[in-house]
Order: sequence, then C-alpha cells, then structure tokens
Amino acid sequence: MMQRSHSMKVMAALAVMAAVLASVAVLVAQQRPAAASPPQLTAGSPDALLGQALHQEEVEGRLEDAITTYKKVLAATDATREQKARAQFRIGSCYERLGLGEARRAYEAVVANYADQTNFATQAKARLAALAEPAAPGAGPVVRQISTTGSGLYDGRVSPDGRSVAGVDLNTGDLVVYSLGTGQSRRLTASQKGQEWMDYAKSPIWSRDGRQIAYQWDVARVVPDELRIADVANGTSRVVPTDARFRLVELDDWSPDGRRLLARVEEGPPENRRQHLAWVPTNGGIVELLASAGAGKDVGPSFLAPDGAWIVTRVPSDATGFSILAARGGVLRTLIPATASDFLIGWSADGAHVLCVSREGGFNDLMAVRVADGRAADKPILVRTLEEFSSFGISKAGVFAYESLAEPRRNLYRASFDATSLRAGPPARVDVAHGSVSWSPDGRRLAYLSGLFEGRAARTLLIWSADTGQTRSFSLSFKPASRSLKPTTWSADGRWVYVAEMSNDTTRDSLHRIDTGTGAV
Repeated sequence: MMQRSHSMKVMAALAVMAAVLASVAVLVAQQRPAAASPPQLTAGSPDALLGQALHQEEVEGRLEDAITTYKKVLAATDATREQKARAQFRIGSCYERLGLGEARRAYEAVVANYADQTNFATQAKARLAALAEPAAPGAGPVVRQISTTGSGLYDGRVSPDGRSVAGVDLNTGDLVVYSLGTGQSRRLTASQKGQEWMDYAKSPIWSRDGRQIAYQWDVARVVPDELRIADVANGTSRVVPTDARFRLVELDDWSPDGRRLLARVEEGPPENRRQHLAWVPTNGGIVELLASAGAGKDVGPSFLAPDGAWIVTRVPSDATGFSILAARGGVLRTLIPATASDFLIGWSADGAHVLCVSREGGFNDLMAVRVADGRAADKPILVRTLEEFSSFGISKAGVFAYESLAEPRRNLYRASFDATSLRAGPPARVDVAHGSVSWSPDGRRLAYLSGLFEGRAARTLLIWSADTGQTRSFSLSFKPASRSLKPTTWSADGRWVYVAEMSNDTTRDSLHRIDTGTGAV
C-alpha cells in the first residue's frame, strides 16, 4: 500500500489541464405487466434531489449549485439518515474539488453526525486523512478545463509544447494530431473509406523536439506490427526496420538524442512468450534489452526521465511496486510499493519527481515521489484527487494533460416485489458506483468491477452487501477481459466470483475465481 504525506509544497508549479467528457444515464426497473405501475420519483423528494445534485456535480460541473441542492436534502424532513449522510459526504467532495477549506468541515460533519452510516463515515475519515496537512493558498496545482467535448482519441500523448495531443482516431484508426486550443484534428495517416480499422495506428509517442511521432502500424493479418516514424510538419511516414528476433508490443518513450525508442518487445510462441523492456534504434538495428518479465508476464508502461538518465517501470506489470533502473542498463530495484490497481503517469518536467496514481480506498489520488540518484528520497505526497481519467502525459513545461472519463452516472435502485399482486415496493438507492452488477444466488450481495474508464481495464472487484450497506473492494493482479466488464458470475454457493482475464492473444483468455471472503485469486 502506498504511504502518504499530505504536504503539496514541492508540486506548486504543476499545472493541470482537463478536457471533460460527461453524460448521464438513469437505470430504472420497469414492471412489464399492465396490472401495476412502476414507482415514480416525486419531484422534490430526497431521491430526486440527490439525482439532480449528482447531475449538477458530475455532468454539468456546477459544483456550487450541487452543494445548494445537497443542502436541500439535509433540510428535508422525509430524508433518511442514509440519504442525508450521502448528501453531506457529496458536499465535502464538491468543496474539495473547488479547493475550499469547507471540505474538512463537511467531512467532519459526516463522521460526527452519521457515524451509524459506516460506509460514508469511513470514506469521510479517509478524505480527512488526505487533507490532514492542507496546502498553503496558491501552493497546489491549477486545474483548467480546456474543452467540454472529448478529443475522440485513443492512446493520446501530449506534445512537448503542451499545445497538441497525438493519438488514434476512434472512428478510423488513423494517427492524428489534436489541437488543445482549437479542438481541430489533423490526420497523419489516411484510411480508405470502408477500410476503417483494417490497418490502424497504435501507441504514438513524440520526439523530444516535437518534430516527429513514432508509432506502431497494425496491418491486418500481418504480425508483427510495423514501426513507423511520422514527420509532423509534412505528414509523411517512414517504416523503420526492426530486429527480427522480437515483436513490438508497445512504444513508451523517446530518448533525448532521438536515436532510440524505449519500448516493450516480446519473443517466443504465444503459449510461452517472454516480454522485455528494451531500446529500439530509430534507424533500425539490434534491440538492446534492459529488463525482462517472467514467461507469460507483461512489462508495464515505462517512462524515461527528462535528462535520459533513469527509467521508471513495473516489471512484471502486476508486481508489488514501481521499479527504477538506469537508462544505460543495470539492476532493476523497487522505487516505491504499489498495489495492483496503481499506475504510473511519468516524470515531472524537472525530473525531480515521479508521478503516479494510487487507487487506495477507491480514489484516483495523483501522487508524487521525489527521486534522487535513482532512489525515492521521500514518501509519496498527494497532489490532487481526480475523477476517472485517461492520461495524455506531461509536457516539457510541466503541464499534465488528461481527459476526464467519469463513467455516466447510473442511479441503481432495489425494491421488494410481490409476485401475486405484481406490485413493487418503494425504491431504495443501492450504493454502487457502476451499473454493471450481478446478484449473488441468495440475493444479498452485488458484485461489480471498478475502474472501467481510466485508460486501462478494470482492476478492482467490489462486493456490496444488502444487509450492511457496506462495500468491500479487492484489487486484482490481472486485467479482466472486456466481456467481464458486464456482470461477474457467482458460484452457486456464493463463495466465489468468476472473472475472465484478458491476454495479448485474445483467443486464450483464462478464467479466475476470487474468494468473496478473503479476495484470494
């Protein structure tokens, strides 16, 4: 588990920009028989007010208005204690996102007034711990929303000057450069009409001077991918000859001198593949291996320090910590501990800190750890808590660009049902963050996966209890297959939940079972 210190002094210069994608959905239970009408929310009821406030907070971004609406729930005489505890906690969350000191008082009110609502009281205590040493005014990062529409890109990476993002067009698979200022895209490849996603780009990375973009080109029915380098100014690309011993898995970074690419490569048959972190020459030539994962294991995303001296990575990708090694090669050693669902963001512009995300407690906490001589000089510090997002990386000016991918809100309810009269009882909100859930055979627990839209697959299994109203979370050491993002599967006795693992070879997904009591996989 990542340890925390809550001073933000060293990150005062970090600027954060966000392009927001937001939508809202409501999941309701409909009764088909004409003999009964489904229960309706009454305008002005606590549930209706909570739904309105969530829409204001998460979809419209009107945090002050959301706080006002949440306060109406607190004042409602017919609101339950669960509803009031939820509203009070959300008020604290809104204040925290606004950077206001009232967040602490709001969370303290949850603990003091709603201790019996253990789920919200526990979450409030966690946020109070994160705010234990509030930053001095002006010491924190500045968040600036630059767009309210999505980039329409996959695998986005911010340019060195912070003005553009290189990525893959979700509609065609083309390599495009998206302007953060104008919202316009310029294509560097051109798929023929009707041939979209037959051939497509992958993992684009900028050269340090911003003049070139290296990327993979997946040619239909051809293995391995081609390595290509595009000239940003004229839009032309050249194919780079690659070492025939290895298949290119993903590009990670570009050396300062422009002569090498930091990449993940693999060798061997799919059933016994070996994956490596390596240097790949930009003009073709012999691959230089730096670190290797065990058979069948993956190497995680890797990032080169601005001066080109050190590399942070995760080998293998499900290891218990983030690692660091010299860019020239050498011993791989642990930088800091990390859970399976934590992930790296990259280096700060001055190379003094490594940025990562800790998902301890279900939050996306952007953390920074100071690095000196290839070792962690301090404990990680909390920079800011973010919604679900996809990282575009960090520019040379220190701008961290990301795209908000907060999942559409689904208000999930449960109600009693009389099979004789075909009538449902009053709805009660179920406290889960996602709508893709699966009931246990006894109807007392819900299982669902979290982290679906953070630029990677879900890595956390959550189980909600109808008896206690509490949620237990278990970090997964593997990447669930896309088919698992819909309902998980329970064993008949309710002891196990089954989840499929995604492999590089999509025909070879494997099945895991998780003990619902201990989380053992």
